[in-house]
Amino acid sequence: MKKIEVGAQDLKTRDGRDVRIYATGMPGRFPVHGSINDGDEWNVATWTDEGRCYSTVIRKDMPSDIILEDDSKLVLWRHLTTCEVRLRPEGYTLPADWERVDLKDLAGWDE
Repeated sequence: MKKIEVGAQDLKTRDGRDVRIYATGMPGRFPVHGSINDGDEWNVATWTDEGRCYSTVIRKDMPSDIILEDDSKLVLWRHLTTCEVRLRPEGYTLPADWERVDLKDLAGWDE
């Protein structure tokens, strides 16, 4: 798992934007301070130590969360009723109404 450190060059948000970290260990619930590249400008943001972005909207997975998991160890999960999909680290388990999805099955590939 990646670590949030000042000056880290390889951090990205859940939706793929670049992240710069200016400070860690600040007081409060969001001790990580930095910015997100929104194309033509960098916008200020704060996160928890686990990479959760500050937001007034209560959602489990925000587009501005920092992804700390190694991409090669992510697993795709699908909700059985809503067909919503989520990426989670290997070893993470979701409730019984979710199933693990093999990308080959999802794409219809034959071996």
